[in-house]
Amino acid sequence: MARAECAKLSSSMDWSNFHDNIHSAFLENKCSTNVGSSCCELNVPNVGSFSLPKQTKDVTGDTLMLSNIVPFVRLRTAKDPEKLVREVAEREAKMSKRAEEMQAEVRAAQQELVDFEENEEKEGTLAQLKKVEGEIKRQDKPRRHTEKTKELDEDLSCLARNPLGNQTCYELDVELLKLIKTDLWRRKPTLGSEMSTTQPDADAQSYASARDHDRYNPDPLAPHMNVVPLYSPGQFEGLKQNIPKAAHAAVIECLQRLDEWDFDVFKVQSAMTGSYAHDGLVSQPHGGSLFIVAYSIIVKHGLLHKYNLDEKILLNWLSVVEAGYHPNPYHNSMHAADVLHVTNYILQAGGLAAVARLTDEDIFAAIFSAAIHDYNHPGINNNFHVKAQTYLSVLFNDKSVLENVHVSCMFELMKLECFDILSCFDEEQKRLLKDTIVEMVLATDMGLHAKILSSFKRRLGEDKNFVKRDDVKLALSIALKMADISNCGRNESLYLRWCDQISDEFYLQGDRERNLGQAVLPFMDRYSTNVAKGQIAFMNYIAIPLFECVSDYLPLMHFTVDFCESNKTYWSSNGS
Repeated sequence: MARAECAKLSSSMDWSNFHDNIHSAFLENKCSTNVGSSCCELNVPNVGSFSLPKQTKDVTGDTLMLSNIVPFVRLRTAKDPEKLVREVAEREAKMSKRAEEMQAEVRAAQQELVDFEENEEKEGTLAQLKKVEGEIKRQDKPRRHTEKTKELDEDLSCLARNPLGNQTCYELDVELLKLIKTDLWRRKPTLGSEMSTTQPDADAQSYASARDHDRYNPDPLAPHMNVVPLYSPGQFEGLKQNIPKAAHAAVIECLQRLDEWDFDVFKVQSAMTGSYAHDGLVSQPHGGSLFIVAYSIIVKHGLLHKYNLDEKILLNWLSVVEAGYHPNPYHNSMHAADVLHVTNYILQAGGLAAVARLTDEDIFAAIFSAAIHDYNHPGINNNFHVKAQTYLSVLFNDKSVLENVHVSCMFELMKLECFDILSCFDEEQKRLLKDTIVEMVLATDMGLHAKILSSFKRRLGEDKNFVKRDDVKLALSIALKMADISNCGRNESLYLRWCDQISDEFYLQGDRERNLGQAVLPFMDRYSTNVAKGQIAFMNYIAIPLFECVSDYLPLMHFTVDFCESNKTYWSSNGS
């Protein structure tokens, strides 16, 4: 009541009398009120009059005071207090009912808000689900081996990088492949070579002849083996006399010498990409020498029909294998094509297939191994990895680092169905093939050269009848090893070109070693290496001993020793 306006107050009254009089007046029901439009006047006898506002924004208690004092006074002064009490009770009942109605409205509003939010969430979720479903449908296209371009499904089971990106195959030059396939279909492989004077024994010839007869009885109507269709005899004869495209004509001309020792992969690469230098290896839209040589050899051996191979998968596999080779100066897809050609030469013209009684699975394993033997090669050797303790060196415990990379990357990539060239074999065949392939590729580690050559010499000292499985794998490994270092056993022109290529790659490694503050390995220093001395030493201590040992087992390969001697003479005359 501190803010109430006092209209009249006795001047002689103290606070003690004030409170006593107020108390007595209320108890004796002597107070009276006069409620106006804007205020309520309270009259207290012997005290005075107070004006109490009906509405106030003050929070100190005036409104509460008014709402309590006025009813109290009215109740004490009313003529019918019971009626007043009933009115208050009715008013309270109405207010309680209104309060319940308002609470019900609040609950209804809250429920509507919840329902609205849930609907919004559902609509948002449905929209998101539709968006995700559309994305899945867009990406999850059926993986079919047809002529149409397909995308790789995301497959977390394969951890290897696809060097083709989101593609599975080159943009094929179908007309060229038709020419190659039709031409090779007409010709059966011949045993021996123009350069050879010694022929395999009669039993070996009979064995090879029977195997070739089995290969060349294909079913030309099987669609999955004829993704590249054959020309009819009349069409082919007409085309071969006048091939429209010069590049096609150049490739077909090169392939006429596919079974010869002087087959030139540099010419094939130039015909396919315009150059065998770096630029011609970086861009190979229709494939390069490895693609062409591998496809030709597989077709020539009749392996498509022998194993019911899906030709689309074969073309995918050839594409990804070649694309997985980096454009290094030496360890590139051209080197792989050359090694594949030489391996095939040793098997056929060199006589290994006949002498060792190789099965078609052995032939397949040899072709596979030669094609991938340097897959994903980084252009630096095992010694560099071990010295620098790279991740790969640690991963493979410093043992055959690169060779493990080559073979493991390829088998990891083949977890994808579109690249699984072994899918046509049963599980036991797959196991034997992989066992042979792994052993052959790991054998190309030059750190194991002396050990493997010693094993081969010791086995030859016992007898030359290689019939046990381990003997056959050893013979195949020796063939791939010989092919891998066969450059110095080639004619001078080819040999010197390969010599330039490998020298460039060695010097690049030496530069990296120098930049890392490491000692530069022998033959890697471009400022001090004597190429002539290095090449002569390699032939004397590595190549010739291996070639002579192979010639002891396969006399048809002795000419390679003669080429080495000739190339040594070149360096003796031209070296500085």
